[in-house]
Amino acid sequence: MIRNLVKAVITCYKFKVQASQQLMGELPSARVQPVRSYLTTGADYARPVTLRLVTIRSKTITKGYVAVFVCFVTKDVHIEVVKSLGTEAFLAALRRFIARRGKQKKIF
Repeated sequence: MIRNLVKAVITCYKFKVQASQQLMGELPSARVQPVRSYLTTGADYARPVTLRLVTIRSKTITKGYVAVFVCFVTKDVHIEVVKSLGTEAFLAALRRFIARRGKQKKIF
């Protein structure tokens, strides 16, 4: 009877709660070792965006894309604008990324 009464009192119930144990997933070694930022990187394209290319006499509107580079260790994000989905445009964005963040060991 007393046990049921203690369970019914809110303050007693709150003090008796035990913390749950966190289950950790098996992460790859590239994501848990402390290394320089962007040493292991993932690359992907985001949604298309509208680009306005301005020259002296014309303002043309074209479709461009966003290249997203993610650091695997710190989850830091680097964003580059790409004019097309072609190989040359991606390699140009990759060169700009490497010039800014340094050379990577692995790119996924």
